[in-house]
Amino acid sequence: MLQQLKHVTKRRSLFSSFLIHNNHPSSFSSSSSSSSSHNSHTVLRKINQNDVASSIKDWFKTLDSLITRIFQILSSKDSSSYNDNAAVDASLSALKLPRLDESFVLTVLHHGTAAAHVYPCLRFFHWVGRQPDFHHTRGTFSAISRILARAPSVEDLDEFLPSFRRRGPALWGSNRFYHAIRLVREFGNSGLVPLDHTYEVCIMDLVQGGRLNEALEFYRQKKEDEGYIPGLGSYNMLIYRLLRENRLIEVYDLFTEMSETDVPPNTATMNAVLCFFCKVGMADVALDLFKSRSEFMLSPNHMAYKHLILALCWDGNAKEAFSVLKSSIDHHFIPDAPTFTRLANVLCRECMIDEMKELLHLALEWKIMPNASTYDNFITALCRAGRVEESYLIHGELKGVSFSRAYANMIKGFKELNRGDIAARLLVEMKEKGHKVTPALCRVVVCCLLQMDNSRSRFFSLFEMLSHNDRQHYIYDCFIDAAGHAKQAELAWKVFELMQRNGIQPTSSSLILMLKAYLESGRTYDALNFFNNVWSRGLATRKLYNCLVVSLCKSKNPGPAYLLLQQMLRDGFHPSIECYENLVQELCSSKRYHEAVDLVNVYEKMGRRLTSSLGNILLSQSMSSLEVYNACVRLRGVKEEGKTDWSMLSFVVGAFYDHHRVSHVEDLEKLTAKCFPLDIYTYNLLLRKACKSDMGQACELFERMRRRGFEPNRWTYTILVYGFKRHGTRDEAERWFQESKRILSNRETRMLILRNN
Repeated sequence: MLQQLKHVTKRRSLFSSFLIHNNHPSSFSSSSSSSSSHNSHTVLRKINQNDVASSIKDWFKTLDSLITRIFQILSSKDSSSYNDNAAVDASLSALKLPRLDESFVLTVLHHGTAAAHVYPCLRFFHWVGRQPDFHHTRGTFSAISRILARAPSVEDLDEFLPSFRRRGPALWGSNRFYHAIRLVREFGNSGLVPLDHTYEVCIMDLVQGGRLNEALEFYRQKKEDEGYIPGLGSYNMLIYRLLRENRLIEVYDLFTEMSETDVPPNTATMNAVLCFFCKVGMADVALDLFKSRSEFMLSPNHMAYKHLILALCWDGNAKEAFSVLKSSIDHHFIPDAPTFTRLANVLCRECMIDEMKELLHLALEWKIMPNASTYDNFITALCRAGRVEESYLIHGELKGVSFSRAYANMIKGFKELNRGDIAARLLVEMKEKGHKVTPALCRVVVCCLLQMDNSRSRFFSLFEMLSHNDRQHYIYDCFIDAAGHAKQAELAWKVFELMQRNGIQPTSSSLILMLKAYLESGRTYDALNFFNNVWSRGLATRKLYNCLVVSLCKSKNPGPAYLLLQQMLRDGFHPSIECYENLVQELCSSKRYHEAVDLVNVYEKMGRRLTSSLGNILLSQSMSSLEVYNACVRLRGVKEEGKTDWSMLSFVVGAFYDHHRVSHVEDLEKLTAKCFPLDIYTYNLLLRKACKSDMGQACELFERMRRRGFEPNRWTYTILVYGFKRHGTRDEAERWFQESKRILSNRETRMLILRNN
């Protein structure tokens, strides 16, 4: 049947390559490269998994049909007793049986036991004992003894007992491996004794003795020299040990050999196949085999259940993983703690709350104590599902043993329910348990409290509980920041005063937060007064200056910001790039172009290269106003033909206004790149410029932009669509419009998937 698997995978080397590169977590392998992982999944997509599952099922069913035929012969009326050797021999010899070994014999006897075939089992036991290449073992004697215990007459038992003898592989069992191997070779060289049974014992005991490589070497040598084919038991033992060591290529080779030599699989083999597909990342095939287990009497063992659950979890198939878990419990296989934890985490990730509750209930029955991380994930899942009250109850049962993430999710959940009181209680508990109170969480709680009755009282009550016996400025800063976000500058000032009253010196961060609190509350005048007070005491820092300048720009106050930046320069501080960019933008928006250009000049005098943002502001403004170009020319008093850096920028600014004519947009692109680094915004401006005159140049620019690694955005496509419409080519405009919908939709979908992951 595995030959069909080879056919499905086109050639054996292809599937082998997949196994080499695949490193599925359920195989517990230690390392993998991203490239090999990509290769394995590429191969996996080429495999028709339905065909693989169908081939394996057909192989599994060979054992069932063979055993059915064996018992039809053993139960026939042609042989009235188990001593009717001739009839049994003739019929069984006509079958194409695999080489007899303990495992196959036990499989047949087990089937007979389940079907209450006492006499057919006895006939089979006698028949197989007469075969020259098989010797009964302790296992087969024990099996037939259990069957005879069900015999309806004592005579059968009396007739059988005289032949009951204890026999065992003494040298192998005593770990005298080399002595045993020497004897095997001596007997083999003599040619007097069939040694298949001895080879079986040799292989199995070498494996049990931890000598797997020696067992494989012995098997391969005998196969090559003598055409030896192991029995089912030897195959299974080799396969299970190889699976344990994740030697999946060799496992696949053994499965293939079993199929080629017509060795039918038993339950142990089927479980190994199930584990194999889980380990190579083909959980869908393993699940298909599991669901079809009744067709070939497969009884999954603990190992198969475990690997199937882990593989399904890795694939994100939480629903099927939970279903397999319940089946394992029904068959009295209890998962170990790592399997439970993995499944619990996947259920939480998928927000399968009811299943997770059932799993926790089962865990308590099994005396598996979930760790704090599992409960943390469950609390987070409950919060994501909007079941915040339940998460709080579970948190209470844990007596506060939660991670900071669980606290954060519960706090945010109760904020959505406008339960600031519970959110505040959790924040206090969080600090008491040694978790750090973050500014973001403090904002959430404070903003929620300030929307409730007695908000000021609640605010200071929470502040008192969190700052009690705390002589550090951190909690004070958190509350100043939170009050500022709530646009409650007065409360922020009260906390600031309490800090000083309690002998805690405000840090630079404290001053910045207080300044932001005024600005976010719309109290610009108070912010300037506060800054002047700090400045007069010599406490003004570069960060404080930068904060005030940027905040004034964002509040559309470029005048005070411009004066403040000049004062900053006089005080010997270098404004940040953000200061320059925000202020130049606001000055241009207020049509104060000369001041904006002068500020850019000051920036460059400090030895800094013009940033993309500053250059884009000037170019964007120049497309609608000649004043930007005039300001650039007037600044240096240079002529348009000059060769200085400023004259080049002036030329580019003039070209964007159409004051200068540039024959090709590529030339303008090169000139602009000499002034400042180009970005997607710059290319969109160049595209606007090109679309005014030549759509051919615009399309060339679009392709050139993409080759240089700039990904077109919505504005890029809008410029092109309107450009084609302006030139009367509506069909081309429609084509670009549809292309933009496809590209942007795919990109947004991809980004959404990445964010969710």
